[in-house]
Amino acid sequence: MGTDTGKRTSKAVFGFGVGLFLLGLLAVGALYLVPAVWSGHTAPTSVYLIAMCTPVGLLLAIAGAVAQGRRQ
Repeated sequence: MGTDTGKRTSKAVFGFGVGLFLLGLLAVGALYLVPAVWSGHTAPTSVYLIAMCTPVGLLLAIAGAVAQGRRQ
């Protein structure tokens, strides 16, 4: 019972981390595209804040993968 709950939790952490990482990568891409499309204007502050999800998502994905690997 305990190991099944741990597997689900580590899978959820891994999936959430990958999602955050991809969201952050999209925001980083937007940081480069916005000035090119909007004639030199900078991206909104929210895009900069979302871009900070990239390292957080990477760390969560690594932690989930390590936890999942230890359970097997």
